[in-house]
Amino acid sequence: MTEPTPTIHDRDVARLPLQDARADLLEEIMATPVVEQLDHRPSRRPAPAWLAVSAAAVAIATIALVPAVRSALADPAQAPVATSPAAPAPSASAKPEPGLTSVPDGRYVALDAPGWSLTFLYSGEGETDIAYSRGEQSLEMVQYPADAYDSYLEDRLHVSDPVATELLGKPSSTFTYSPDDHATMRPAQNGSFLEVRGSGMDLAAYHELLGRIVQTDERGLAASVPAGVVTPFNKDEAVTHLLQDVDVPDGFTAADVEVTGFNDAYQSAARVAGSVGCAWLDVYADGGPAARQRALAAFDASRDWPLLKDTVRRGDYAEVFWGVADQLRAGQPVASVRRGIC
Repeated sequence: MTEPTPTIHDRDVARLPLQDARADLLEEIMATPVVEQLDHRPSRRPAPAWLAVSAAAVAIATIALVPAVRSALADPAQAPVATSPAAPAPSASAKPEPGLTSVPDGRYVALDAPGWSLTFLYSGEGETDIAYSRGEQSLEMVQYPADAYDSYLEDRLHVSDPVATELLGKPSSTFTYSPDDHATMRPAQNGSFLEVRGSGMDLAAYHELLGRIVQTDERGLAASVPAGVVTPFNKDEAVTHLLQDVDVPDGFTAADVEVTGFNDAYQSAARVAGSVGCAWLDVYADGGPAARQRALAAFDASRDWPLLKDTVRRGDYAEVFWGVADQLRAGQPVASVRRGIC
């Protein structure tokens, strides 16, 4: 029996330590058989430069999927799959337990289910991406711009035949990637459409979890997220906290930090550090020798910035940032360095 293909998300690929394992991955290209079951999903939103990896590296990671990814990510295919009897797709409209404020036609969605933890949250560039996990199970909900619905639907029709499902009171379509990996698309509403993808559970369990999704507004989502997530309502306080013990250029304040919408702890720290780093790059590019030395000294000191040290276990942004001083000293163009951290 062919082993199910692991579920890989763009943010997971972006966080892989590819620069440290590129040689190993290249060797795996010749040793790894072609994966028969393809994930036909189009790419997610273009990742910020500090989360992106090169197209070649992504291609290598995809081809060398089995040995490379399983060492860095939880593999839902290894989780036991429940064996509930087959049944017609139910209506995913069960009412959640009290706790998360339900707002019909609200702009955001969230999961109200015991035992599930938020693992990723980002909103920007017209999209909101929120993910939860429980053990080896995962649920991701992405809201895309409405005008992308038709192209996404056409793509999903290559995955499987759609199965009618009701999601948040609206007729929707569920597609099957594997017995424990399903996705549901809900038609556009209020300028965006919702796609949900659940892994590590059978179809019955997935449909049950769909019934725990709640439509809410900005305040409802903000009230549901754990501490550490920056929201439109705690942004000023959170940014001020993240800037503690960070070397900033003269005149730089929390108001100069570009953080919008909802961002989990990693995203928030990277955006705050990126705003500071870009300001120092401006100092370096526009100033004389003394200004350049101040900028280089700040980048050197960034190895002690708490907000960057706190991100090390979750991604590679800090490592990229800490390499800026060396790049500048080596004569790398400022515009090129800027793409790595801004």
